[in-house]
Amino acid sequence: MSSYLIIMRNGSGYSGGRYCALIFALSLVSKGHKVTILTNRKPIFLSDFKDYKELRKIRFNLNLNNFDFPCEHYDSVIVFPDLNPFSSIYEKAVLISNRNNSSLILHSFETPNWFNSSSSIKKSSFFWSGWLFLSNFSSAIITMTRTSIKFSKTFYPKKIIHHYAYPPINEKLATFSPTVHKEKNIFIISRFGKYQRHKGGERLIHLFSKNFENYTFTFFGNIPSMILDRFKENAKKWNITINHLSGVSDQVKFEYLAKCESQIFLTSFEGYGYPPIEGLYVGTPSIVFPLEVFKETIKDSALYINNIAEIEEKYTGFIESFDPINERNKIMARISIDNYGKNLSRILADAKKIKKLSTFCICYIWLRYCVMYLANKLNDFRK
Repeated sequence: MSSYLIIMRNGSGYSGGRYCALIFALSLVSKGHKVTILTNRKPIFLSDFKDYKELRKIRFNLNLNNFDFPCEHYDSVIVFPDLNPFSSIYEKAVLISNRNNSSLILHSFETPNWFNSSSSIKKSSFFWSGWLFLSNFSSAIITMTRTSIKFSKTFYPKKIIHHYAYPPINEKLATFSPTVHKEKNIFIISRFGKYQRHKGGERLIHLFSKNFENYTFTFFGNIPSMILDRFKENAKKWNITINHLSGVSDQVKFEYLAKCESQIFLTSFEGYGYPPIEGLYVGTPSIVFPLEVFKETIKDSALYINNIAEIEEKYTGFIESFDPINERNKIMARISIDNYGKNLSRILADAKKIKKLSTFCICYIWLRYCVMYLANKLNDFRK
């Protein structure tokens, strides 16, 4: 049995990366390991995992934003990063790992070269500067797919060992039979906002057409009121019913997803993509763009389109030929908490300890940490 420290910053809303981090922790605990999560607050979706007995064994240390360092020994320190380039968690992770003489692992969701090669919008690599800093001291990088390794190997230092492991979904709530009666209902996931345009929100208006006359569209997630009003106005032309789910639990999400005929997820970039996998667990197929990561994780179990116009000619045949039981069995054989826990245990057991840093290097990192820490405290004060 080993002891692991997971470091991550939780926001006030849902995050697929934070969701992955919690499942990462649960999977390690399920294999007998001790896990502490050093963070600023507990994730808002924590109650969705209350049925996991492993959750009670995870220790939460909520002192991430304080000038405070845990005293316990950890065999590995694993960082789940975010796109805040001014965060001090990277320096803190290096200092904790150096003091513990432990391995330091970066869990990389994406890299700018990958994001910008696929996404409909582009982002500056500056957002990933903390990730790159941490990688210079890391023993290994864990990604979620083989596809991501191809890009991470060219972004991070060449000396680092790369691994991948497929994260599972919330299995205990995705228990609805794949043969449950499907309604004329489409489950639609997207995000809106300046930095979320790659999630395909602006494309959804084109779904309102004769293709889905007399259907229900169940939108999942936050939608600005102005856009939602526009959707409702367009829905009237084709007698489409709008159902909007926001801030609901995993239980409610899976209840609706299981009853839907299909799921539409028109993102132009995903580091992993939980929604299509969740759909297969409850027998609901997805309509997606042909991203390389989807072709790796869900293979031929989705309807791949290049534009919305293709739905009209391909949709009916795809739905009629979809075998929900077979597709669910295939995904569960590859992606499960049991498999994930085994893979992570093997990867972390093989991770080498980082070399002891020089006094000069430690002083430099301490200086960086103090500057970042004070800058964040000043920013919090201004808010």
